[in-house]
Amino acid sequence: MIRKKLIRKNLLHLKELIAAKCLSTGREADSVTLIAVSKLFEIDRIREAISAGQVHFGENYAQEFRDKYAILSDQDLKWHYIGTLQTNKVKYVTGSADYIHSVDSVKILAEIQKQAEKKGKIQKVFLEFKSSFETSKSGAEVEDVFNLAGGINRDE
Repeated sequence: MIRKKLIRKNLLHLKELIAAKCLSTGREADSVTLIAVSKLFEIDRIREAISAGQVHFGENYAQEFRDKYAILSDQDLKWHYIGTLQTNKVKYVTGSADYIHSVDSVKILAEIQKQAEKKGKIQKVFLEFKSSFETSKSGAEVEDVFNLAGGINRDE
């Protein structure tokens, strides 16, 4: 019971901080989306966050996302796949996640398109571009930006 109250309290506190920051910058608080990163959290903890009003959840392990999505499919949630996605794992995410973040290659984008078509879905994606020359950073290289952006179907 204490943990449930703590999750609710923490979410409320975060939302208050977001609202205050938005107010101080002249931005509408509802223009910001709080995504709870639920990777490695058990289903009961996610359900506690849901009961506290959290709707957007982020996962970054494809099989873990697949399993959690299946268990929580009766909930009205918005799922964000936020991790690096390998070609062989695209099938676990495409069509179920509302958004796939960090798409950084034409190969991944093509596989997402293929899997989405198989499922009769339009998959929303965010492209990730490397904005620095640090080798430890991920994302598409500068010279690949236009190739990657050109591979998007803009029907929606």
